[in-house]
Amino acid sequence: MRTDGELTPQSLGDLGVPVLELTESCVHLTKSGPDASMDLLYDDVVRLGAVFGVKEKADALVDGWKSRLAAVADKTEGKKPVKVFLYDSGEDKIFTSGRFGMPTALIRAAGGENVMDNIDTSWGKVGIEAVMDAEPDFFILVDYQKGGWKGSWEFIKNHPVLSTLDAVKNDRFLPLEYGEITPGPLNIQAVEKLAEKMYLSGR
Repeated sequence: MRTDGELTPQSLGDLGVPVLELTESCVHLTKSGPDASMDLLYDDVVRLGAVFGVKEKADALVDGWKSRLAAVADKTEGKKPVKVFLYDSGEDKIFTSGRFGMPTALIRAAGGENVMDNIDTSWGKVGIEAVMDAEPDFFILVDYQKGGWKGSWEFIKNHPVLSTLDAVKNDRFLPLEYGEITPGPLNIQAVEKLAEKMYLSGR
């Protein structure tokens, strides 16, 4: 769906087709509001449960997720936040996630800090200079296809500038699938994996 396209929530509504919009999906239209948080996932799932008449099941699901992330917070409490950069794609300009994107919420839930959380967008492009200035301690690579992250890491490892970062020299990264970094149930395991890799498996 695009705001300037023929297929929109309004056009579907005119045909009698109700649409439930994920909160994160529309935030780029206003570029305002609070930073992304896990409440984006929780609230959307509760709304979805209400739509299908299974609100109690949705509430129980969310409660279970909150318990799992509380366990992550207990393990990372008191540790210095790891500075994280998400690499999606691109070379001269890199496609990444800003303050409104779900990755910001995941990184924070894992005890880290998205170094691009000062950008008022969910997803957008930044220059190589911005990455270098941020000096990330850790990279997330978006893995659209099983093993597709290898090409991204090869690009970063061989880049004349990015390769000088300590995170790159020490292979401090984690591939996460598209379904893990966009709003959905896989977000919970993504946080657990990220915290494990950043803090619990040794640095």
